[in-house]
Amino acid sequence: DHDAKPHIDIAVIRLPQISNFDDFDPLAAEEGVRVRFVRDLTQLGTPDLLIIPGTKSTIADLAALRDTGLDRAIVALARGGTPTIGICGGFQMLGTSVADPLGVEGAPGVSAGLGLLDMHTELSGEKRLAQVSGHCAFDDASVSGDEIHSGVSSGASRARPAFHLAGRAARKA
Repeated sequence: DHDAKPHIDIAVIRLPQISNFDDFDPLAAEEGVRVRFVRDLTQLGTPDLLIIPGTKSTIADLAALRDTGLDRAIVALARGGTPTIGICGGFQMLGTSVADPLGVEGAPGVSAGLGLLDMHTELSGEKRLAQVSGHCAFDDASVSGDEIHSGVSSGASRARPAFHLAGRAARKA
């Protein structure tokens, strides 16, 4: 049975406004991999990998993490050595703050991030849509995909991306 003895347990945070959740289907199809969508602390456990996915509303979903206590659990797991990946809005949440000066997602303001990366994100009214390509750093494979985001992430520390995208700074989210 594919799910009986997984070798790798991946917990994906089930954000209230999650986007592109079917992006995880290929991971779930891998033999020995279990992908779980986690809504609360009782489901989290100690996964081998933690993913904070994209969202249609970064600030609202960051608040939802705080409401459930998942924010503290994510930080504890990451600081304890659990590899943690943020995708799009999930990446923005990993920084020290997310600012929305124009009120793109609601009332203008600044929300504290999870503080796992020394960076700040500022949302903007302009959405970037582009095809990008690059090279995977760990196995020298070519990759391509869509870049869709609203906002710019910047800071003192650099995230260590597995993918280097052509023509764009790796820290854009």
